[in-house]
Amino acid sequence: MFPRTAYARAWQALDAGLPPRQACRVMVGLLDLAATGACEADLAQHLDAILDAGQLPDLAALEEAFAPKTPQVIDVTIPAPDLAAYNGLLARPGPAVEAGP
Repeated sequence: MFPRTAYARAWQALDAGLPPRQACRVMVGLLDLAATGACEADLAQHLDAILDAGQLPDLAALEEAFAPKTPQVIDVTIPAPDLAAYNGLLARPGPAVEAGP
């Protein structure tokens, strides 16, 4: 069910240390962060370190550290195509196409 054992360990620790609703909320947040942040392996290593230290994962701190940064928006200008070039293609005679039976 979990992508790595670190996530299963995190769930066990959260389930044992927090009220059920809060544990679920944190776990879903961790899984969402791993997926949307494309940091599943790095986050797993960090979770292992947190759990090895006897602590519970702090979702807000992990989101701050691993959440995707807002990408810079680059303004791209695409010129309109030259329609006269397309009209020139239509005006050229093409190979003869035989009509079917």
